[in-house]
Amino acid sequence: MLEDVTLAAGTIVEQYDSDGVWKRVPRITSTGDTGSLAEAKEKTTTEDRIKRYGSGLRDGGDKNFKGQIIPPQTEGSEHFTDRAIQQIFLDRCKNEEEMQMRITFPDSERGTFTFKSLGYQADDVTAEDWRMFSANGKQNSFVAWTTAPLLTAVVLTGTGTLTVGEGEQLTVANTPLDAFYEVNQDTFVSDDPAIASVTKWGYVKGISAGTVNITVTRTTGGGTTVTHSLEIVVS
Repeated sequence: MLEDVTLAAGTIVEQYDSDGVWKRVPRITSTGDTGSLAEAKEKTTTEDRIKRYGSGLRDGGDKNFKGQIIPPQTEGSEHFTDRAIQQIFLDRCKNEEEMQMRITFPDSERGTFTFKSLGYQADDVTAEDWRMFSANGKQNSFVAWTTAPLLTAVVLTGTGTLTVGEGEQLTVANTPLDAFYEVNQDTFVSDDPAIASVTKWGYVKGISAGTVNITVTRTTGGGTTVTHSLEIVVS
């Protein structure tokens, strides 16, 4: 196994889920078999080591993904959704499944390949609430290189109705679905917090009866923003 390479800030690691969509795997911090022996894809600058070596995936037999295990979360908390998505990935690794993986780098360059998991292990030495894990496996295909499409719009979805005191996690979908965006750069705003409040990660809660609009703003990979609003009736 080659030396692990820390993923550059803004890099997104995803799995192709059984429901037919790509889902980000949160808290992946580094990968094995990337970096020093990989050709930097279309890069000529050597000064920025992270960007240069973060741009190439080495075609090799072994692969691993290292990151932090998100501990159990309460509904509406900051990491609730990320915990659920991450558990899907770890469960698939535990079951030694073969899955499609892709890594999108900050310059919108994207590498896709087949990953055959051989399980994962958690580090019991680290802090109990944020343990490190290593998902080990095999690369069962060559890396296919593409450029992620530009994000042109987002759609904010929810039930559209709440009762006073009730909460709901809203979801944001990209247009096109596989577009690149800046992770953790969403902002949510309620146009009347006295009717419904919304957290910075999109959990909305009914406060009093009335109608309110919740607006999300998502930052694209190119640094521009797109917005979408959802009307919610609180009763």
